[in-house]
Amino acid sequence: MTAHGDSPEELRRLAVDIAREAGDHARRGRVELGAGSRVAHDTKSSDVDPVTQFDREAEAIVVDRVTAARPDDAIVGEEGTDRAGTTGLEWHVDPIDGTVNYVYDLPMWCTSIGIVRDGQPVAGAVYAPMLGEITSASLGGGTTLSSIQPDGSATDQPVTVSGATVLATSLVTTGFSYFVEEHREHQAARIAALLPHVRDIRRMGSAALDLAFVATGRVEGYFEEFLNSWDVAAGVILVTEAGGVVTAFDGSPIDAREPAGVLAAAPELHAALDARIER
Repeated sequence: MTAHGDSPEELRRLAVDIAREAGDHARRGRVELGAGSRVAHDTKSSDVDPVTQFDREAEAIVVDRVTAARPDDAIVGEEGTDRAGTTGLEWHVDPIDGTVNYVYDLPMWCTSIGIVRDGQPVAGAVYAPMLGEITSASLGGGTTLSSIQPDGSATDQPVTVSGATVLATSLVTTGFSYFVEEHREHQAARIAALLPHVRDIRRMGSAALDLAFVATGRVEGYFEEFLNSWDVAAGVILVTEAGGVVTAFDGSPIDAREPAGVLAAAPELHAALDARIER
């Protein structure tokens, strides 16, 4: 029997609550700086990979809330949190996924929280404060898109992936590595080869939002390499609970702790998109 507080649905609700608090903190910081302004930042893995004080502050909020509610769970955060746990549950946290967008005052960024057991996500939440939306899911509970109202309440609706069946008329998304120049060259060549075979390709700048958009049916597919657990742990369960398929590039199951390449798509398109990417 599942212990109180450990059910996927209870974990989803907690992740939603925490993501909203951390995301709203980051949003207030961004809004206070003024439209079009640049956020001061340091860099991490490369000169084009920024981190801001708001990334660190939002992650601290998540860590404090998770620690208070579930002190024995593990936490892995993009900004350095690496806390061991004893329950088998791991919280994979990206406080601001899409930091470049955040720095430049583009709205496509989010707070992403995925809860994983044995490499498989059991609950997740992706909150896009500037869009006023939070997409969440729990294992066996489906995927929900919540629209945040001016008074802070949320209007919920269940969502599913696109019903598209033809790759040539499908809209897909992808992203680029910030780490290694050769990786970006490889990714650019893959996109050039794929583009004639799809309707179009978008680059949102946030892996978590790309996966959320697959889950809500706004795009038909998403693919990207050189990712980390905090980029995709939430998004994977959003897509699968919405009826989509998520694998590695070679078609093998995803381990959210070491995602490497991720391919997510509507069921009727996954094999066709995979074949084009592998070419």
